[in-house]
Amino acid sequence: MLPLAGVKVVEIAENLAGPYAGQILALMGADVLKVERPEGDNARGWGPPFHGGMATAFHAMNLNKRSVTLDFRNEGDFAWLVERIGQSDVVVQNISRRSACPVPRSTIWGCCIPTRRSPHSECWRRRRG
Repeated sequence: MLPLAGVKVVEIAENLAGPYAGQILALMGADVLKVERPEGDNARGWGPPFHGGMATAFHAMNLNKRSVTLDFRNEGDFAWLVERIGQSDVVVQNISRRSACPVPRSTIWGCCIPTRRSPHSECWRRRRG
């Protein structure tokens, strides 16, 4: 059994840093749900080389993850995402300001404790209690 089996992760991330963090968690057994905006992760187009119409770097950073596409401006999609965050053990977030991740930090703070911060990405773990 892998060390993170049973750990639920919501990854609201694109490009490289956040997906790489999610990839490490997935390889250690976590159940990682990657959330993408309708336009998709920018890294899908980072090539060549390409495989199946997507950059191989995108494939490499997203092994062993489930994926869902959400329109962050849609109230139903937003509510679904907030519910998943509340059910998760870890949240990895590094959506750029241009992509405008709609999940306010207060929502994440309400159910999670920051475990790592950098100028470009954040990682959170679920509050227990």
